[in-house]
Amino acid sequence: MKPFTVNEENFTREVLGAKKPVLLFFHADRCAFCRRTEPVFDELSEKTDNVIFAKTDADANTGLTSMLGIMGLPAFILFDGGKEVSRAVGMRTKAQLIAMLEEKNNSDLQFSR
Repeated sequence: MKPFTVNEENFTREVLGAKKPVLLFFHADRCAFCRRTEPVFDELSEKTDNVIFAKTDADANTGLTSMLGIMGLPAFILFDGGKEVSRAVGMRTKAQLIAMLEEKNNSDLQFSR
């Protein structure tokens, strides 16, 4: 399933209230590493139904970015049960993102690689 857009208005409902783990990707148009990571994130979102993939524009959602303490881009926060369980900052490969998800969600994830 393609990633959906998270903003300050729907964050609580769509991320904290989600029934599945949510991997939230913070990006910005000005960030070259974000632009390089986005296709990898999008591709990965099509590989499993066990995680919800979401994106937020850090520049357009400064309140959310500040509230979550995002200091660098790209940034990834994994939420499960409404709580942050993992965080990564900087460009990530597909394998690194899968490892992040599998580490925190054990064998419940099924990725078609």
